[in-house]
Amino acid sequence: MKKISISLHATLRNKRMDLRNREPVTTNSTTVGGLLDEINIAKGEAAIIFVNEKRASLESAIQDGDKIKIFPMLGGG
Repeated sequence: MKKISISLHATLRNKRMDLRNREPVTTNSTTVGGLLDEINIAKGEAAIIFVNEKRASLESAIQDGDKIKIFPMLGGG
């Protein structure tokens, strides 16, 4: 079991309000993709992911103490 910090942004924050003030979160996931499954965020909704301030992918490994930031597709004009 790992303890990590999850920071959801924009529309994802509103989708999982229960994660807003929970730090650290415990997980059995070994990858970012597994974590998304665990917290019920569709992989297609997570457009930009950072693990410890470095750009990550769904296949990126998760370690105890990691800080994960997840952003949806951002639009603007």
